[in-house]
Amino acid sequence: MTAAAWIRRNARSLSGKTVAVSGATGGIGNALCRHLAGLGARLILLDRNTEKSLSLIAQLQGEYPDLQAEHIHLDLVDMPSVDAAARELETRAIDVLLLNAGA
Repeated sequence: MTAAAWIRRNARSLSGKTVAVSGATGGIGNALCRHLAGLGARLILLDRNTEKSLSLIAQLQGEYPDLQAEHIHLDLVDMPSVDAAARELETRAIDVLLLNAGA
């Protein structure tokens, strides 16, 4: 059985769940966002590149028209950015936080 077949068989719907992903526009983060969108999750893209995040959201909404997604600016080498992102996340009901990015 391939990994893709295993995932299709074993993955559960994330409809009604909110997932925040750091490093959302990079290779692994991008793939995570695509997979999570396919499972019906509401996404919060935590990324330092707002333009790339908004572009990814637009692409995903093209594939998944019901997708709810937003971007929160997060640059892990800029502590005020980290603090601001943490404050933003505190105002949301997050079910899963995937810490994909690193400094």
